[in-house]
Amino acid sequence: MSSLVDNPKFSADYDRLKAISLDPSRHVASNAYEHCEMVHQRAIELAVLNRCTEEEIALLSRLARVHDIGKIAGTANPVESVALLPNYGIKDERLVNMVKYHDMNLPWYQAAQRGEPPSERAWNKLARKVDTRLLCLFMVADRVDCPGGWRTNHALVWFLEEVERRKLFSAELVLDDGPAVPSRPAGMVEVLAGGVLIQRFEGESRALVIRARKEGFEVPKGHIEPQETKEAAALRELREETGLVSSVVTGAEAGVVEYSFEQYGVPVTKRVHYFAAFVPTGEIIRFDMLPSRTKELRWVTSNELDVLPLVNEQLRSVIARALEMAAEC
Repeated sequence: MSSLVDNPKFSADYDRLKAISLDPSRHVASNAYEHCEMVHQRAIELAVLNRCTEEEIALLSRLARVHDIGKIAGTANPVESVALLPNYGIKDERLVNMVKYHDMNLPWYQAAQRGEPPSERAWNKLARKVDTRLLCLFMVADRVDCPGGWRTNHALVWFLEEVERRKLFSAELVLDDGPAVPSRPAGMVEVLAGGVLIQRFEGESRALVIRARKEGFEVPKGHIEPQETKEAAALRELREETGLVSSVVTGAEAGVVEYSFEQYGVPVTKRVHYFAAFVPTGEIIRFDMLPSRTKELRWVTSNELDVLPLVNEQLRSVIARALEMAAEC
């Protein structure tokens, strides 16, 4: 295997990870580049501990540096990382599959918590696609900067136990605690921003909602980047989650939605500030290709909003307020 760092295209993209900040509640590393370098060192340490072959060590080394490369496209979805691999001349099916499945523990754990655990067929397919011993080794390495250490990551611990229970390891997996990482505070509060795009159509206001989950519709939202205002973040998320390319301006805040849940055993509160957004008078609302995460865009009126299934009931009053703001203009 040739060195990835010698590939000019990869080196340029890899360097861009330095500008991708990470959620401090989930990472000690300040950016995606630093995280990948920490994972690289930890993966090699675990490979040596497990007496991996030189070929296996080379595979893990490359995986550590490409597994999150898709974040330069604005998403943590491994599919984006896989899509970029041909740009760097990577055709090794083993590496491609490892990138594809390297973060599988979280969605499978979440599915199991919902009472919809992955089937035996899914586990057997995974074992055919990748060396589960190397995959699990890498999953542990990928939590090198996880506050509290990898053993506090419920999704990962569950995944390791499930693989072992099914006897899917090709050889014994030897793990240590790894470097000490300070625990998270007792509770975390994350501030996000979202945008409700409003359109006047035949004298009636309509609000844009998206469907990204089967549970119902929602409003584009996301984390606020360093040095970014809530309003700017709301517009950016609106564009990223809808494919909107028209000029947009923000109005006043339409409401705040707050909800809490437990993440890896730690209580987390998310506070989302939603802003009404409008296309300047006379301009046509235009969209580019629909982002992969978003399955549907829908315009709704006040009457339609009353019966629209939403992922969070608190959104109903936020969207209603945004529609009222449009009528007041």
